[in-house]
Amino acid sequence: MMTGTEIATGLVSAAAFAAAAVGARRLLHGPDVRATAAVRIGAAVAILSSSALLIRAVVAEGPAAALQQGYESMSLLAVLTGLLAAGLHLARTLRGLDAFLFAFAALMEAAALVFGGEASMPSTQRPWFISHALAITLSGVFFTAAGLAGVAYLAAYRGLRRRPVREPSAVGASLESLDRFGRTALILGFPLFTYGILTGMCGIAHRRDLSFAGMLTDVTALLSLAAWGVYAYMLICSLWRPNVRGPTAAALATVGWVVVTTAFLARELMSPLHQ
Repeated sequence: MMTGTEIATGLVSAAAFAAAAVGARRLLHGPDVRATAAVRIGAAVAILSSSALLIRAVVAEGPAAALQQGYESMSLLAVLTGLLAAGLHLARTLRGLDAFLFAFAALMEAAALVFGGEASMPSTQRPWFISHALAITLSGVFFTAAGLAGVAYLAAYRGLRRRPVREPSAVGASLESLDRFGRTALILGFPLFTYGILTGMCGIAHRRDLSFAGMLTDVTALLSLAAWGVYAYMLICSLWRPNVRGPTAAALATVGWVVVTTAFLARELMSPLHQ
């Protein structure tokens, strides 16, 4: 059961990230003092308030116990995604992608309020669990960045085909920069995701109430393996099949991101391995 502080912080953070997303979207139409303030103040409020609650949970319960809670793990994903979006905004690179990332962070904060009840799995202080949770979360940030870059790419590509003379309004970044950013995010996220899956298997081996065969019927585990297959294929193609780029790569990145996000949410709803 979430506390009143968690509910209040989640609502504030979700609203602040949403305001930052709206402000970043408005900046695509040109300089705007109010939009800039909305982005920077909204991002700062959301990141600082959620970070303070996460630090409080880590201090009170320990890092392993805190990372096993649904609310904290989803809020951490939102904070890291928001930090990446803020970095892109301040660097003034990949204009428009920051709006997508802020919007996703807002959705994750809202989802944490709905699905982020406390996990009932036994708490463990094993170092592998802390690294497992952090690796999965960080890979989720990179895959979200790659997936949303893919969404932005497809939106811009469609806009260019419809209005070849005008710059599409969905994003301000070029197709080439979005494609390059998505590949970089994939390369960074895949090793972390692989490590997270392997340490997750170690976690199954350390739980006497679970058998390794249980992974074959767990929705989160199956979706994670499916996403791993998609990203492995994309990584191989990026290294040895450079022709699989552009809209095809963007579509694959989007599919992988949807699968990973679904697995992350399924963890809170229907995953015996995480309950």
